[in-house]
Amino acid sequence: MEIKIKLLSSTATLPIYAHATDAGMDIYADEIRTIESQNRALIKTGISVAIPEGYVGLVWDKSGIAT
Repeated sequence: MEIKIKLLSSTATLPIYAHATDAGMDIYADEIRTIESQNRALIKTGISVAIPEGYVGLVWDKSGIAT
């Protein structure tokens, strides 16, 4: 399957698989932000992803970083 990814800024980082057996790719923030405890924020990734028909793109927190 081919997934098309477009960089929207010159500082954006392409998603990558950390390990060959990973089911998902790691995505990266394209900005530096401090989020105070108990708050939420939208963080830019600087990418656009074309999800093929019949598939879904999910964004999950990474281990304990989100808690």
